Amino acid sequence: RFRLVTGVQTCALPISTTTLNDSNYNFTNYIKIKKIQGSSLNNSKIIEGIVFSKKLPIRSMPTLIENPKIMLITFPIEYDQSNNDNSNSYHFQSLEPLISQQYEFIKKLVDRISNLKPNIIVSTLQINNYAIKLFSDKNITVIPSCKLSNLIKLSKFTNSTIITSIDILALKPNLGTCGIFKVLNYKFNDLVYNYVKFDKCPNKIGLTILLRDKNIDVLNKVKNSLTIMIYAFVNLKLESSFLRDQCLKIQNGQGQKILTENLNKIEFTSLYSINLKNYEDFISLVNERLISTSPWIKFKPPLVLMELENLKFKINRSEERRVGKE
Repeated sequence: RFRLVTGVQTCALPISTTTLNDSNYNFTNYIKIKKIQGSSLNNSKIIEGIVFSKKLPIRSMPTLIENPKIMLITFPIEYDQSNNDNSNSYHFQSLEPLISQQYEFIKKLVDRISNLKPNIIVSTLQINNYAIKLFSDKNITVIPSCKLSNLIKLSKFTNSTIITSIDILALKPNLGTCGIFKVLNYKFNDLVYNYVKFDKCPNKIGLTILLRDKNIDVLNKVKNSLTIMIYAFVNLKLESSFLRDQCLKIQNGQGQKILTENLNKIEFTSLYSINLKNYEDFISLVNERLISTSPWIKFKPPLVLMELENLKFKINRSEERRVGKE
């Protein structure tokens, strides 16, 4: 548990307070926890970037690149015959000229993209097989059919421009970068899980935690615990910044010490798994459970429970008086 708390502290610290205070920024979208079965918890890692599930279309493509140039596109790398030959759309045509036109168009488009010298191309659409082969011959890694949400996150992590049209290529758009790109392969029970990792990204807006263990129940419990602790430490960072802005002095590490002590006292048990027989069990749970992630905020029990406590006190007092009279 101590290693988990220390790890989450390390996770929350690189993200600047300015980023966290941005109204358009939701840290839950950029701090992700991925569960990968196999190995042990000791082999869990923190990635300063983004990791998502994807397999390269050709094995000969580079799987490990340092300081790559990353191009993000949403336009198709495909020959659209309907826009180039409307006049003969209802006539028989020879396949050879069409195939020749297609190959020539794709080759020119690949050369045009290659002139920007990217090492990695990530697209939200399928990419023509001939284009993939040409990119592979140029030692360029291609990741097709990527989710748009992952493309947007990757754009923010790597400071890359999303190219939505072929015409934008002439404007020399900004290509992103990261410290290390690597293809990850994990095998468990005859199943192979494929991921791509963009690590040590220049824009510190989030991270990815890779949890490893053979037991899925252990992974679920650790993920739930990590999620709560991430909320707690991010909130602690914002509160500490607020107190400094108000010229309020706190002892170094006081908030983190209080929070760590509270986390060490509680058991990470799901609320639904607790058997509550009466309201007394609920009151005990409220007193023991960590309700607020803020170490300085304490919540009182609900009004209904307080009224029940008063009612119980009055009943016990009446019973004592009745027994005393007898």
